[in-house]
Amino acid sequence: NALKNLALSPVRNTDDTDTQKTATVVLNNAHSNSDLDLSQMSVESRAISEQTEPSALHSAMMLSFATTEWGRYGGAVTGGGAMDDSMSIAGGSVANSQMDDRKKYLLAEKNASFLGPHIYKQISILDNLDIYFQLFVFSTAVETHLSGNPLLGSLDPEETAWQHVLESYPRIQLWPVDRRIQEQEANSNMGPRGPSTEEEFRRVWRERIVGCGRPALKRLTPTCTPRLGFHGEFVWPASSSSTTSTTASSAPKGRPEGVVVARQAILCCSNAAFYIILDYVEPKKTAQPTKPPRNSFPKAIPPDACFAEAVWPHALARHPWKHLQNISIGFNFQRLTLRFRNPDHDFVSQEEYCYILLTSSKLETVALLKELQDVTDGVSVAMDTPTSNQPSRNVVIENDDPIVLDALADAVGNVLGAVLHFQILHQYWKKGERGTVRRLCLVTDSKIYLFDEDYFGDGARAEEMMLQKRQSWGQPIYRVVDEADLTQIVSVEGASLDPCALTIAIRPTSRLYRTHNWRLLCRGREGAERLIDD
Repeated sequence: NALKNLALSPVRNTDDTDTQKTATVVLNNAHSNSDLDLSQMSVESRAISEQTEPSALHSAMMLSFATTEWGRYGGAVTGGGAMDDSMSIAGGSVANSQMDDRKKYLLAEKNASFLGPHIYKQISILDNLDIYFQLFVFSTAVETHLSGNPLLGSLDPEETAWQHVLESYPRIQLWPVDRRIQEQEANSNMGPRGPSTEEEFRRVWRERIVGCGRPALKRLTPTCTPRLGFHGEFVWPASSSSTTSTTASSAPKGRPEGVVVARQAILCCSNAAFYIILDYVEPKKTAQPTKPPRNSFPKAIPPDACFAEAVWPHALARHPWKHLQNISIGFNFQRLTLRFRNPDHDFVSQEEYCYILLTSSKLETVALLKELQDVTDGVSVAMDTPTSNQPSRNVVIENDDPIVLDALADAVGNVLGAVLHFQILHQYWKKGERGTVRRLCLVTDSKIYLFDEDYFGDGARAEEMMLQKRQSWGQPIYRVVDEADLTQIVSVEGASLDPCALTIAIRPTSRLYRTHNWRLLCRGREGAERLIDD
């Protein structure tokens, strides 16, 4: 008890000989007492005033995540959806070992510092993600931190625990269930100083992503908005032109149909795992802006954060590459679908996690597919080693062209014809603040179509949340927005000064109607030029 009280008392004068003599006597008595177990003693190295409480979870994200997952880690979920995180980091307030483990990651995030070149310290993080992830997130450089008591600093297990986190793991904050999987991987790769993941940075980029299925939607909360027609009007269930029963009954009576908007996220690939990181989104202007909680998880990197602040990215999901089951290439390389499954962990759901990456670019999809093949091939080789207990396997790479063509034919209700152009883009309007809407532009040998492309299990239709036979998460569902014969096209030309925007003028079939324009916005200049040429 005397040793613990001495540790809890910050030493303000290290030259005080009386304090040093007292500490020496206490240490000698402690070592000479055979009944005292120093390994079981909880020694706090810092004053209570210097401690911070664990961050509270954002209520909106907590509602989307399974409450049972947090219950296993000592967190009680309140009626508002937030976690009851009243347990302080100070000694004696943590109830179980799981919260002790979570505490060391919170301390590591708090005490991390940027040790890269001084010239990078004042540049923006969000504008230089690739450099930041190389120099800080996946760096093993650690500044030595000593506890408040110089005599007992070497005996503080908490101090060495969070320093080991900085030395061994990427500086990315994770959900507890993802952290447990990461720690199990680390225990299988023992290094000279203990468990280590030894992750190597490969790539980081921004991408639009859609989660499909209950497990993925718990991580990526869907954002549903009213479905807009060609002229920007609400689409009601009674006026839906969809040929599928799921779309026609997707909205409650008296409400417009809903559609899921793809989320903008920061995606990161290492040699060991795939990360989906929360990206900053400009909040909507309201009459009374609400300030987000100071300590919340997950939270995005602030837009004005610089390298010197050493901000940790917060990941919505982390999936090891050894859990990757399938890669599906979208039609004309417009998207990639990744399917993960956790077969070897009994504390996490073994359902399929499906994520659709809307690249909307053939070059970007091919480059990403090559990167995924490189990392998955390395994982397969590692799994074939004699020391590995996992059976060898190869990731299945398939093409969803037959599924897409069948779904398009069902939506059109007629023979589709030869497909000359297929591109995921956005439609916008010249007047009215309606933003942009994701569409699919399809050009055949005789007609041009504008479709809505939804995905099975994306969260917009409640009846699709139960997986049916012969269906899988992420299968495309199409609805015709507008169509015209190629002979009705008056002109195809660029719009305004944006090289990614173009306008297609369509002549009506009757003189009673006016010429209407398709105002389209492509992902890049290459897509706009290719659509004009085709």
